[in-house]
Amino acid sequence: MVHVSVPRPRRAPKSAGVAGHSIELPRDRVEHLLVVASGTRELLPVRLVDEPTTLVTCATQLSLADLVALADAMLQRATSEGRADPMPAALTLGVGKPGHARLARAAVLRRAGVRSRAETLVRLQIASAGLPEPVVAHVVQSTSRSSEYWTAEADLAWPAFGVLLEYEGDIHRTSRRRFTSDVRRFERYADEGWRALRATRDDVFESPSELLMRLERRLRENGWRPHRRWRRREVPPAVA
Repeated sequence: MVHVSVPRPRRAPKSAGVAGHSIELPRDRVEHLLVVASGTRELLPVRLVDEPTTLVTCATQLSLADLVALADAMLQRATSEGRADPMPAALTLGVGKPGHARLARAAVLRRAGVRSRAETLVRLQIASAGLPEPVVAHVVQSTSRSSEYWTAEADLAWPAFGVLLEYEGDIHRTSRRRFTSDVRRFERYADEGWRALRATRDDVFESPSELLMRLERRLRENGWRPHRRWRRREVPPAVA
């Protein structure tokens, strides 16, 4: 389903596969772009709302988890391009509008350095289970234990306990180069004393219980001590 919004007073578009919306849309919130059609290679004009407006409008359409994933992606893009974070402007723009409470909640839950939707979802599952919050995009470097210098960036890590977790999408299996790099990187993690876990699509979207159980066990084995009455909460699979 493709969602298309038009400025009021125009009526929401109706078409098969399209969810139409009619919204208040200031001119300064619209960006005019030219995109290349994949078939004809001709330039087509496209009007897109800016990132703060996108966050405000999506706050009523997306689940909290997916709204956090969108906010994570926008924060990562803004950071890499040296631009302002769009969330503060979105929170101001969304005051009094539907979905503002969900947007404010997403603002608290987002983290810098997230590189994919699945990474966001598994991080939120870890939080929902009551496990300690990880450091996102933690830089791991070689020490005297290794025979050569290397550096890597773990998706999620608990440096205090020497545990890390990386999400591996299908490209990690289908790309020979990526597979070889993964094997070498995880061997290096082991050389430096890290307890590394690998999360796959099934762990996030089918059955997260086993992954969260293994994570809890490794954290405990490496010194994590929850309070006496703590119990790991069951977490439902993420929506694909």
